[in-house]
Amino acid sequence: MDSLERVRIILGISSENEEKLKLISVYLEKAREDIEAVCRDNFLDPDTGEDIFPKQLRSVQEDLALARYRKRQAEGYKSQSLGDENTTFDDYFPDSIKQRLYPFTRLIPRR
Repeated sequence: MDSLERVRIILGISSENEEKLKLISVYLEKAREDIEAVCRDNFLDPDTGEDIFPKQLRSVQEDLALARYRKRQAEGYKSQSLGDENTTFDDYFPDSIKQRLYPFTRLIPRR
């Protein structure tokens, strides 16, 4: 099962809802770019150009895409109050995500 399908299932989105599926695809791409930037690695084999993105980071990529999707209406807010209901938002890169990225962070970029 690919990442798009896993995120779609977690969010409870129908496979026919192409608009939301495109949005999730964009968020997955942006999450990959963010992971590459933090890890200083493009995860491409320098000899073959093959994608060597680690399986462990796919989960992180999905979590980042989920976080972006859930926060899409409240970007830039730390918290939001509606009547008696208060919502506090986590950072885009919470410590739990940073800890999962740390083992894959390169001191010298592969590029």
